[in-house]
Amino acid sequence: MENPCKRNNYMDLLRIIATIMVIFTHVSADSKYSVPLLSPAWMILESISCISRIAAVIFFMLSGAFNTELSFSKSLRKGLYFIIIFFISALFYSAVDSYIYSDLSFGSLISRLFDFKYHLWFLTAFAGVTIMAPLINRLSDIKELYHLSIVLTFFCIILPSLEFLLYKCEIVKSVSNILNGVISKSLIYVNYFIIGKCIYKKRDIFSTHKIPIFLVLIVSYVLSIVFTFRLSYISNACDERACDNFSIFSLLEATCIFILFITSKELHFPKIVEKIVPCLLFVYVIHVFFIELLSRLGFSSLSFGSSFPIFICVFIKSISVFVLSLFVSFPVCYLKKH
Repeated sequence: MENPCKRNNYMDLLRIIATIMVIFTHVSADSKYSVPLLSPAWMILESISCISRIAAVIFFMLSGAFNTELSFSKSLRKGLYFIIIFFISALFYSAVDSYIYSDLSFGSLISRLFDFKYHLWFLTAFAGVTIMAPLINRLSDIKELYHLSIVLTFFCIILPSLEFLLYKCEIVKSVSNILNGVISKSLIYVNYFIIGKCIYKKRDIFSTHKIPIFLVLIVSYVLSIVFTFRLSYISNACDERACDNFSIFSLLEATCIFILFITSKELHFPKIVEKIVPCLLFVYVIHVFFIELLSRLGFSSLSFGSSFPIFICVFIKSISVFVLSLFVSFPVCYLKKH
């Protein structure tokens, strides 16, 4: 059996792709509220968002696959590390926003500190799951993990997803509201951790079924886009329940992508891939700053709409943000390493 702690080139590549997907999501979101709902431009931007929003789910699955031998003390230190990064990041964005709005008072900094940037939720959620990892890893029996995952998937994902799949059924709405009130969202991310762990342990089963898995991936993507358009049309507002992290479609998409990568044969990638991976956390933290900076400099996803297709503009800006964030993150990673 392959050592789960061994570096896997394809998994490193998946980490990089997932980070870029996060940037694509936020770049498209930066512009889609500036165009009319259900207009062609909005549909393109929303489709990009539907395709790339599963990145967070993939990160939790990756964590489940590789955090298999964390001790309680090590998981606690790792969780606290993410919490510290969260507070430093929140303070940084609070200072930036206060400077932009010319209000550098202590009260302004504190109020913006707790009104933190939208993407920083991931750090606290990841910290919580990391701290819980040793408890989950104690369930060494794959059947126990499998049964626990089925229960969590049913109550945390399938039943709430029925709310938009069967939006005319009042009973379903009532049940979904009860579940959303009782079941913590954090359990969903714990479930993704468990799913990643289970799939990685049984990855050999999927190696000969890649075509059906690929078809499920495509169908799930299409349905998530169709339902997002439909729900937005019905509510006359942007409704992303069909493509958020708690959707059945997101579960299927992330699972399929995860399987396709972990069952790929090992190849040798350039050394730069291994050097980029340690910087990805800092890329995630800082990328929103560069999205907003480029937008303030007049480089939005709609800037060159008359010259280039809008998806090309999103691609150019997203890659630019990734490169800038990576450039800034390299020195931070070097200092951390030394």
